[in-house]
Amino acid sequence: MDGAWSFPFINKGYQNYLDVLAARPRERLASEGAAKAFHRWIRRERTAWMEAVQADPLLPERLLPSGYMGRRAWEARLEALRNAAAQMRDFAK
Repeated sequence: MDGAWSFPFINKGYQNYLDVLAARPRERLASEGAAKAFHRWIRRERTAWMEAVQADPLLPERLLPSGYMGRRAWEARLEALRNAAAQMRDFAK
């Protein structure tokens, strides 16, 4: 399986993505500076996700090698985007 696709390379992309998620600004968006930092993070998040997914063959789960990080990254993305949405809703108040 590892011969057809470079899963270490694919996992590196997902690890980079998880690092971007961890860098999400968490402070309240109460200033222009905080809002700009959040907007920069949103762009970084999307870019990192697209780079990770483009390298992934998106195989069925039964064909994925152990240690594949795509599922973990996807679940982390869902949680991070839910939290980011709550942060943006708070900004509107």
